[in-house]
Amino acid sequence: MTQSLEKKFEALAKQWYEGTILHSNPMIIFNHPACKKLIALGKPIIPLILENFANEESFDWGYVLTKITGENPCPRHNYRSYNLIRDDWLCWGDKKGYFKYVQASVSLRVL
Repeated sequence: MTQSLEKKFEALAKQWYEGTILHSNPMIIFNHPACKKLIALGKPIIPLILENFANEESFDWGYVLTKITGENPCPRHNYRSYNLIRDDWLCWGDKKGYFKYVQASVSLRVL
């Protein structure tokens, strides 16, 4: 992966984050120009997205990953939790060989 791609990714991710941090409306967040430019970078940025997703607690990359890959590994019942969505994507990335993910042992009980 080229360093210029990493720098471009970091710059666009920062623009997207800073440009949408005060918004909760998905239309505003996902129509931001930086989001569209990230999606246009395509599959080469998947490892960068997954690394960011693993290390940042405040940014949900699921939409961008779905747009780039055409996949969504998150079962509908996990939509209630950012952590479950993040884990689904990180496990997906590990299975696809994009990212090495060691999932913490968590026991979840449905009441």
